[in-house]
Amino acid sequence: MADIKIKKGYDLELAGAPNKIISENILSENIILKPNNFPGIKPKLNIKVNDKVDIGSIIFYDKNNEDINFTSPISGEISSIDLGERRSIESINIIRSVEQNHVVNKLNISSDIDSFTDEKIKSILCTLGYWPCIRQRPFSKIANPNKRPKSVFVSLYPTAPFAPDYALIMEDQFDIFHKGLEVIKKISNAPIHLVTSKTQKQKYNKIEIANVH
Repeated sequence: MADIKIKKGYDLELAGAPNKIISENILSENIILKPNNFPGIKPKLNIKVNDKVDIGSIIFYDKNNEDINFTSPISGEISSIDLGERRSIESINIIRSVEQNHVVNKLNISSDIDSFTDEKIKSILCTLGYWPCIRQRPFSKIANPNKRPKSVFVSLYPTAPFAPDYALIMEDQFDIFHKGLEVIKKISNAPIHLVTSKTQKQKYNKIEIANVH
């Protein structure tokens, strides 16, 4: 696998740094979903005020591509839907309930990835609301699940100030991460490139990158 070194760019030298600690997730009492955070889509609501939702319930979808769904991260009740100009959807507010339930089970990829067709995997990712995490260039729009990319880039080197350390986050989950790369390879049928820094590169040697590149 070839190494491509990029010399351009500038790192901000800021005082201090986040502690290398992973804390337990704290659930908020109220969740606000904003369709405007996803450029290039035309949201269509799948719920109304006072509806009960669970983790994985479809809140809205893209009218341009109805396979792309946006799901609830919590179980709760739709408390309000805020509209803007021309009845555009500004935000959907969800109040968390005490009991948290999944509407569907999470994607469970077996050790034999060949047992899944690429269309089946894409259908599951879209149904569970994971697909919007996959972006296409330029403009960082949500990738079209019906088009195959020429190549895929997985960034392990965020450049924002005080960005999280992905190597720390995945320290005990490299097997799961590698399985995810296999899934991406399956649905894209394209070369996969991991983007990381020179100093962090050694931490990712646990991943059998050559098998997915």
